Amino acid sequence: MFEVSEDLTDRPISPETALIVPRRNGDLDATIKQHLVFMKDADTVEGPSTIRPDSIRPGGKKTLASYLCPKKFKDKSQLVSHRQTHTGEKPFVCDKCGKGFIQKEHLVTHYRTHTGEKPFVCDICGKEFSAKGNFDTHYKIHTGEKPFVCDNCGKEFTTKRNLGKHYRTQTGEKPFVCDICRKGFTQKEHFDRHYRTHTGEKPFVCNICGKGFSDRSSLNKHVPTHEGGKRFKCGVCGKTFSRNDSRNRHHKEKHQ
Repeated sequence: MFEVSEDLTDRPISPETALIVPRRNGDLDATIKQHLVFMKDADTVEGPSTIRPDSIRPGGKKTLASYLCPKKFKDKSQLVSHRQTHTGEKPFVCDKCGKGFIQKEHLVTHYRTHTGEKPFVCDICGKEFSAKGNFDTHYKIHTGEKPFVCDNCGKEFTTKRNLGKHYRTQTGEKPFVCDICRKGFTQKEHFDRHYRTHTGEKPFVCNICGKGFSDRSSLNKHVPTHEGGKRFKCGVCGKTFSRNDSRNRHHKEKHQ
């Protein structure tokens, strides 16, 4: 946030100065006071340098640090987006359902749930996706790539997110906690689905009839009802069903 003068690098920073940190979101006054006290200490404290030489790199690429947590970022846009996760600010709002987003690209991806647009197409199997992240994950199914490895058991995963989920099954950690009923969840999507039972939100909308659903799996079950469609066929007797779970239930009840 501030440039450190080269003539200060041979003097230590007092512990009292190091403990002065902003205590409120956006407390820029505290940050400025910290800098002023640091400048004052630099004129009065003598002794050998306590600043590592490799921490000062004139002309090198700088990192931007959040004053709300220890995270650092390479550019200002990343820092601004991260800061909004602390403040709760969601400046990009869907004009169809009113849902807000921190980043514009998240709004663009969400908007496709209303339009049905799927611009990312797999050149191997032809499957289409509305979000690039989902397309990238799918593509690894064809390539067999699993770059994320658990250092406890050696199990491999196609995405970092799935590795994180796996870790929590081992630790029992439930970092996603409902602020209404205090129930904890190991996975964010389970938390999001639960939270909608409190809010009544139904963000997954059928682009044929406009009916809304609280989770994507319910929407996926609903869509075939418009396709005239009993596309799920029993492999034993040939009976067809509009939903896969109905076919599975039929098979279990009639043929097992």
